Amino acid sequence: MHSINFSVIVANYNNGKYLVELIESILKQTYPHWELVIVDDCSTDNSIEILEAYHADQRIKVIKHAQNRGASAAFRTATDHATGEIIGMLGADDALVENTIEVMKQAHIENPTASLIYSTFYYCDENLHIKGVENKIIGEVKESSSLIEGFRASSFATFKKKLYLQTEGFDINFKAALDMDIFLKLEEVGNLIFVNQPLYYYRKNAMGISQVNNGHTSQLFALLAILKAYKRRKKTGFFNLKPSTYQHYARIYYYKEAEGMVLTNKKGKAFYFLLRLLWLNLANIFDKHFWEIIFANLGIIEKLENSVVLPRFWGKN
Repeated sequence: MHSINFSVIVANYNNGKYLVELIESILKQTYPHWELVIVDDCSTDNSIEILEAYHADQRIKVIKHAQNRGASAAFRTATDHATGEIIGMLGADDALVENTIEVMKQAHIENPTASLIYSTFYYCDENLHIKGVENKIIGEVKESSSLIEGFRASSFATFKKKLYLQTEGFDINFKAALDMDIFLKLEEVGNLIFVNQPLYYYRKNAMGISQVNNGHTSQLFALLAILKAYKRRKKTGFFNLKPSTYQHYARIYYYKEAEGMVLTNKKGKAFYFLLRLLWLNLANIFDKHFWEIIFANLGIIEKLENSVVLPRFWGKN
């Protein structure tokens, strides 16, 4: 068998102070057939200076976005440029355990139909000192279930590029929960495998992608990922939510979007999402909160007194 090439992809924006630790963790890998693809999303710190110090190592590829496009677009660019048969996602402020790539490479060889293979991780402080192991949220997804019912996948997340190419890929419009969106897509084209080993150092960093968006935004995009998956799966017949559950999630999503448009004074968009609510279920016209949003949008009342509660899907925040 030929050597399996493994690509580690990174979306970087202003994480210069963490990049040396990240790169050194890749250089120390026990498996030699790797490449590191880092997309810099128009950083304003010293990231490029740090990355240029490694320009002599041809295994390290640096791609620069001309303008800031967001992490999902950066991961899409990195995947497009990755040459490995297996690809792993690494946060720009995180790092890998020394045998991570070797373990994951072997797992992919042993599971040729697996589209997504993931592990658990070490919780670390700002200085990457280990504080514990994630053993509550992340875990195996049984054959009779799906990530759409309960999200249990996380870092270190790896996928086969040939199966990724059968999906729509990273959605460049996602500002958060991009992992959830791509994992749901990958689940639709192959098996899921959980490696019950901590192979990833997850840094507690106030500027991390998932941590910056750990409130309203990430939960809203998590809902959107589920709603999009539901619509795809209705066409393909893949394991899906019950229609009543979809309606419940869609109702929450449209309400939260309408609320957000009112708060940012985007009146037209607020009415658009209210119309989507009616399209979803005409009975929403009898909902008190529906009219509260209308009155707030028209300026009849000064502010929204109530708010729909978002569910939590993503445990790593």
